[in-house]
Amino acid sequence: MLNLLSLLIGGSGIFVVLTKFNVPELNMSFFDENPFAIKRDVIENVMTWIFTSLALVGLFLQVGGEIWSDRLPSRQHASSFYAYFSVASFLAVVATVYVLTSIGNQIAKRTWLPVVVAKQAELYSQTRFVVDHDGWREDQLSVRNTLPNPEIYRQKNIEAAVRSIAQIEKPLDIPPDGAELKLRVERIKPFFNNL
Repeated sequence: MLNLLSLLIGGSGIFVVLTKFNVPELNMSFFDENPFAIKRDVIENVMTWIFTSLALVGLFLQVGGEIWSDRLPSRQHASSFYAYFSVASFLAVVATVYVLTSIGNQIAKRTWLPVVVAKQAELYSQTRFVVDHDGWREDQLSVRNTLPNPEIYRQKNIEAAVRSIAQIEKPLDIPPDGAELKLRVERIKPFFNNL
Protein backbone atom coordinates (compact mmCIF):
# COMPACT_ATOMS: atom_id res chain seq x y z
CA MET A 1 0.00 0.00 0.00
CA LEU A 2 2.85 2.37 0.83
CA ASN A 3 4.46 1.76 -2.56
CA LEU A 4 1.19 2.35 -4.39
CA LEU A 5 0.45 5.50 -2.45
CA SER A 6 3.93 6.96 -2.88
CA LEU A 7 3.90 6.24 -6.62
CA LEU A 8 0.53 7.98 -7.00
CA ILE A 9 1.59 11.00 -4.95
CA GLY A 10 4.93 11.22 -6.73
CA GLY A 11 3.16 10.88 -10.06
CA SER A 12 0.91 13.81 -9.23
CA GLY A 13 3.74 16.01 -10.47
CA ILE A 14 2.47 15.07 -13.91
CA PHE A 15 -0.58 17.20 -13.19
CA VAL A 16 1.60 20.31 -13.19
CA VAL A 17 1.40 20.14 -16.96
CA LEU A 18 -2.39 20.36 -16.71
CA THR A 19 -2.29 23.40 -14.43
CA LYS A 20 -0.26 25.59 -16.79
CA PHE A 21 -1.79 29.00 -17.24
CA ASN A 22 -2.57 29.31 -20.94
CA VAL A 23 -2.80 32.93 -22.06
CA PRO A 24 -3.22 33.60 -25.79
CA GLU A 25 -2.77 37.33 -25.10
CA LEU A 26 0.96 36.67 -24.57
CA ASN A 27 1.34 36.99 -28.33
CA MET A 28 -0.01 40.55 -28.28
CA SER A 29 2.35 43.50 -28.27
CA PHE A 30 2.60 45.89 -25.33
CA PHE A 31 4.59 49.10 -24.90
CA ASP A 32 5.89 47.94 -21.54
CA GLU A 33 6.06 44.51 -19.92
CA ASN A 34 3.17 42.30 -20.93
CA PRO A 35 0.90 41.93 -17.85
CA PHE A 36 -0.17 38.47 -19.04
CA ALA A 37 3.46 37.31 -19.06
CA ILE A 38 3.93 38.61 -15.51
CA LYS A 39 0.79 36.80 -14.40
CA ARG A 40 1.79 33.55 -16.12
CA ASP A 41 5.31 33.55 -14.69
CA VAL A 42 4.12 34.06 -11.10
CA ILE A 43 1.44 31.35 -11.40
CA GLU A 44 3.89 28.87 -12.94
CA ASN A 45 6.45 29.54 -10.22
CA VAL A 46 3.93 28.97 -7.40
CA MET A 47 2.50 25.84 -9.03
CA THR A 48 5.98 24.41 -9.59
CA TRP A 49 6.83 24.79 -5.91
CA ILE A 50 3.53 23.31 -4.73
CA PHE A 51 3.63 20.26 -6.97
CA THR A 52 7.35 19.69 -6.51
CA SER A 53 6.67 19.58 -2.77
CA LEU A 54 3.85 17.10 -3.31
CA ALA A 55 6.09 14.91 -5.46
CA LEU A 56 8.74 15.03 -2.71
CA VAL A 57 6.16 13.71 -0.21
CA GLY A 58 5.70 10.67 -2.47
CA LEU A 59 9.45 10.26 -2.75
CA PHE A 60 9.95 10.45 1.03
CA LEU A 61 7.19 7.87 1.52
CA GLN A 62 9.01 5.54 -0.83
CA VAL A 63 12.39 6.15 0.82
CA GLY A 64 10.84 5.68 4.27
CA GLY A 65 9.24 2.46 3.09
CA GLU A 66 12.61 1.18 1.96
CA ILE A 67 14.43 2.24 5.13
CA TRP A 68 11.89 0.74 7.53
CA SER A 69 10.76 -2.15 5.35
CA ASP A 70 11.75 -4.66 8.04
CA ARG A 71 9.16 -3.10 10.39
CA LEU A 72 6.36 -3.00 7.84
CA PRO A 73 4.04 -5.99 7.47
CA SER A 74 4.26 -7.94 4.24
CA ARG A 75 1.39 -8.05 1.77
CA GLN A 76 -1.70 -8.95 3.78
CA HIS A 77 -4.61 -8.40 1.41
CA ALA A 78 -5.89 -9.82 -1.85
CA SER A 79 -5.10 -8.16 -5.20
CA SER A 80 -8.62 -6.73 -5.46
CA PHE A 81 -8.08 -4.77 -2.22
CA TYR A 82 -4.96 -3.13 -3.67
CA ALA A 83 -6.80 -2.40 -6.92
CA TYR A 84 -9.59 -0.62 -5.00
CA PHE A 85 -7.01 1.16 -2.86
CA SER A 86 -5.24 2.37 -6.02
CA VAL A 87 -8.47 3.73 -7.51
CA ALA A 88 -9.44 5.43 -4.23
CA SER A 89 -5.95 6.89 -3.86
CA PHE A 90 -5.99 8.10 -7.46
CA LEU A 91 -9.28 9.92 -6.85
CA ALA A 92 -7.87 11.41 -3.64
CA VAL A 93 -4.77 12.60 -5.50
CA VAL A 94 -6.92 14.19 -8.24
CA ALA A 95 -8.96 15.99 -5.55
CA THR A 96 -5.73 17.08 -3.85
CA VAL A 97 -4.37 18.44 -7.14
CA TYR A 98 -7.59 20.41 -7.66
CA VAL A 99 -7.45 21.89 -4.15
CA LEU A 100 -3.73 22.67 -4.39
CA THR A 101 -4.26 24.33 -7.77
CA SER A 102 -6.96 26.58 -6.27
CA ILE A 103 -4.73 27.44 -3.31
CA GLY A 104 -1.78 28.04 -5.64
CA ASN A 105 -3.82 30.42 -7.80
CA GLN A 106 -4.82 32.41 -4.70
CA ILE A 107 -1.22 32.58 -3.46
CA ALA A 108 0.01 33.61 -6.92
CA LYS A 109 -2.69 36.28 -7.25
CA ARG A 110 -1.37 38.02 -4.15
CA THR A 111 1.95 38.38 -5.96
CA TRP A 112 0.98 39.16 -9.56
CA LEU A 113 -2.03 41.43 -8.91
CA PRO A 114 -0.14 44.40 -7.38
CA VAL A 115 2.57 44.16 -10.06
CA VAL A 116 0.08 44.05 -12.94
CA VAL A 117 -1.95 46.92 -11.44
CA ALA A 118 1.16 49.07 -10.95
CA LYS A 119 2.26 48.45 -14.54
CA GLN A 120 -1.09 49.70 -15.83
CA ALA A 121 -1.50 52.69 -13.50
CA GLU A 122 -0.50 55.27 -16.11
CA LEU A 123 -2.81 53.77 -18.74
CA TYR A 124 -5.66 53.81 -16.19
CA SER A 125 -4.94 57.43 -15.26
CA GLN A 126 -4.97 58.59 -18.89
CA THR A 127 -8.12 56.61 -19.66
CA ARG A 128 -9.88 57.89 -16.56
CA PHE A 129 -9.07 61.47 -17.58
CA VAL A 130 -10.62 60.93 -21.03
CA VAL A 131 -13.75 59.38 -19.51
CA ASP A 132 -14.11 62.07 -16.82
CA HIS A 133 -13.68 64.88 -19.37
CA ASP A 134 -16.22 63.72 -21.93
CA GLY A 135 -13.71 62.20 -24.34
CA TRP A 136 -10.95 64.79 -24.21
CA ARG A 137 -7.30 64.07 -23.46
CA GLU A 138 -5.43 66.37 -21.10
CA ASP A 139 -3.35 67.90 -23.90
CA GLN A 140 -6.49 68.61 -25.99
CA LEU A 141 -8.79 69.94 -23.30
CA SER A 142 -7.66 73.57 -23.40
CA VAL A 143 -7.47 73.75 -27.21
CA ARG A 144 -10.54 71.71 -28.10
CA ASN A 145 -12.47 74.68 -29.50
CA THR A 146 -9.62 75.54 -31.88
CA LEU A 147 -9.34 72.05 -33.37
CA PRO A 148 -10.80 71.47 -36.82
CA ASN A 149 -13.65 68.97 -36.51
CA PRO A 150 -13.31 68.51 -32.71
CA GLU A 151 -15.90 65.72 -32.60
CA ILE A 152 -13.59 63.43 -34.61
CA TYR A 153 -10.83 63.89 -32.00
CA ARG A 154 -13.24 63.26 -29.16
CA GLN A 155 -14.62 60.12 -30.81
CA LYS A 156 -11.12 58.72 -31.43
CA ASN A 157 -10.22 59.37 -27.79
CA ILE A 158 -13.32 57.48 -26.61
CA GLU A 159 -12.51 54.55 -28.89
CA ALA A 160 -8.95 54.47 -27.51
CA ALA A 161 -10.35 54.60 -23.96
CA VAL A 162 -12.59 51.60 -24.67
CA ARG A 163 -9.58 49.63 -25.92
CA SER A 164 -7.50 50.72 -22.91
CA ILE A 165 -10.16 49.68 -20.41
CA ALA A 166 -10.44 46.29 -22.10
CA GLN A 167 -6.66 45.94 -21.92
CA ILE A 168 -6.75 46.67 -18.17
CA GLU A 169 -9.78 44.47 -17.42
CA LYS A 170 -8.50 41.35 -19.18
CA PRO A 171 -5.47 40.51 -16.99
CA LEU A 172 -7.49 41.43 -13.89
CA ASP A 173 -10.12 38.84 -14.92
CA ILE A 174 -12.92 41.43 -15.01
CA PRO A 175 -15.54 40.70 -17.68
CA PRO A 176 -16.58 43.78 -19.68
CA ASP A 177 -20.27 42.76 -19.47
CA GLY A 178 -21.19 45.29 -22.17
CA ALA A 179 -21.43 47.99 -19.50
CA GLU A 180 -20.98 51.64 -20.40
CA LEU A 181 -17.47 53.09 -20.25
CA LYS A 182 -17.95 55.16 -17.07
CA LEU A 183 -19.19 52.12 -15.15
CA ARG A 184 -16.26 50.03 -16.37
CA VAL A 185 -13.81 52.70 -15.21
CA GLU A 186 -15.51 52.84 -11.81
CA ARG A 187 -15.36 49.05 -11.51
CA ILE A 188 -11.59 48.96 -11.86
CA LYS A 189 -11.00 52.08 -9.72
CA PRO A 190 -10.56 50.10 -6.43
CA PHE A 191 -7.55 48.29 -7.90
CA PHE A 192 -5.75 51.60 -8.46
CA ASN A 193 -6.84 53.47 -5.29
CA ASN A 194 -3.98 52.09 -3.18
CA LEU A 195 -1.19 53.17 -5.55
